[in-house]
Amino acid sequence: MRTTTALVAVLVLLVVGCSDDEGDAGSCGAEPEVRSTDAGVEFVRTPDACFDDLPDWPYAPEYVELNGLRQAYVDEGPDDGEAVLLLHGQPSWSYLYRDMIPVFVDAGYRVIAMDHLGMGRSDKPTDIGSYSYLGHADRLERFIGELGLTDINLFVQDWGSLIGLRVAGEHTELFSTITVGNGNLPVVPEGVIPFSAVEDPDELTDLVSPFAEIPDQQPPFYDGCELTAPPGGADRFGDWMAYAMTAESFTAGSVVEALTWFDLTPEVEAAYDAPFPRREYLAGARVFPSLVLEVGGVNEEAWAGLQSFDRPFLTLWGANDAGSLGACETQQNLIDNVPGAEGQPHDRLAEAGHFLQSDQGTEIVSRMVDWLGGLPVESAAGGPAADGAAAGEGMTVVNELGPSTPEQIAEFQEPGPDGPIYMVNLLEFNEVAEYEDGRETDLTGEEAYAIYEAGVSELIERYGGGVVFEGEVTFLTIGQVGELWDAVAIARYPSRAALLEMSASPEWAELSVHRTAGLAGQLNIETVEPVG
Repeated sequence: MRTTTALVAVLVLLVVGCSDDEGDAGSCGAEPEVRSTDAGVEFVRTPDACFDDLPDWPYAPEYVELNGLRQAYVDEGPDDGEAVLLLHGQPSWSYLYRDMIPVFVDAGYRVIAMDHLGMGRSDKPTDIGSYSYLGHADRLERFIGELGLTDINLFVQDWGSLIGLRVAGEHTELFSTITVGNGNLPVVPEGVIPFSAVEDPDELTDLVSPFAEIPDQQPPFYDGCELTAPPGGADRFGDWMAYAMTAESFTAGSVVEALTWFDLTPEVEAAYDAPFPRREYLAGARVFPSLVLEVGGVNEEAWAGLQSFDRPFLTLWGANDAGSLGACETQQNLIDNVPGAEGQPHDRLAEAGHFLQSDQGTEIVSRMVDWLGGLPVESAAGGPAADGAAAGEGMTVVNELGPSTPEQIAEFQEPGPDGPIYMVNLLEFNEVAEYEDGRETDLTGEEAYAIYEAGVSELIERYGGGVVFEGEVTFLTIGQVGELWDAVAIARYPSRAALLEMSASPEWAELSVHRTAGLAGQLNIETVEPVG
């Protein structure tokens, strides 16, 4: 493995607010404007008018742009509050957390509720092929990086858990606590396809909802942990995949209504439908259940990360969820396998269905605020602070692609030490190269990065420096991190100014697209030779 790098002198572009708003002010039911990213991905954007006057939802959206597509979120509470990240499932959106957000804010937390691609106020590619399980996980990982979130208190449910727990398992160092409600991280062997793919996915059908027989007020489905009255037929999830993908009658509001214990008001049900005023907006919601066909062989590493997660891990389940995510066995499997779950106040909440945030949101957030407030102070590296070390002396490790704090950006512009500097690079590669322009590639992240390093090695020499060491990481002998880096490289520059000049050159900019595609993140540390 050959690696080398230079400190990036590019700033992370965070697109906040209503950027590129042309067309957002259109009529809610109008023919949608089909837009296109630079890579040719066609998408639609739900008009702002569709979200007017939603009950219990006073929050203005914010956005980050990833690969030319806006990812929407709400960000409430003090900027310096502990971060709470809320991830919804399908076919809901961040509106699901309307009862939880204000209680967290009142308790002093900074609350971020993100809409997945194709959901809520996020942009919505019109081709179902534009959505993938790993694509959703990658966007979440990049979203966290763009917002600079660390020490995250995570709450996940439904597909928010399949996506969120994957990212948490692969980047345990970013998360202080994890709470799961009716969710899981499925580990399916490579090559195993758990369900048949939906035939003719773009054909409109008159399929009946698999939840059609569930009344507005749910009946009990369980006697303890025994499922006594399951709705639907034998192939319930397969039927759900086909219904969501092809049925003309498929709407988000009707599904959330069916899978909550309490009857939703017409206004609340309509709020779940707000992101999807016409079928053209539904591609992401339609294909979401079928993404289960893509989990084979991809979650083993993330599951291993969760099995080593010893920070607080809580499960709060809706007790009347007849799907596999609602089963006692699913909840118990997490409790038995995640070390941080030991001794936590796990529970199954009565009068709560699959969308337990809608049924018991106030109860859930009240329990979480009490639980979080009662946890012992822990080191940022996880686990109780070591004997003899004051709480707060731990080290937070966050891999990123460029300077992200005002302090880093300002310091990088300074002249720096006299004489040469040595940049120590700890590199983490993407499994698959991910080019920002959306190009298709068979390259691994390491292979894409190799294209960058071949050119940048010569570039460093032209600026008076050189690569002095490069090697593959084998194991960690002292200390703890959530996940090891893949490689280490040390590059020498005659001065910080030379590094800055090189990083601002057109040649470096041309090479850097391969660097960004190859790297999941890195640490970059400036060092100097000792004096005397």
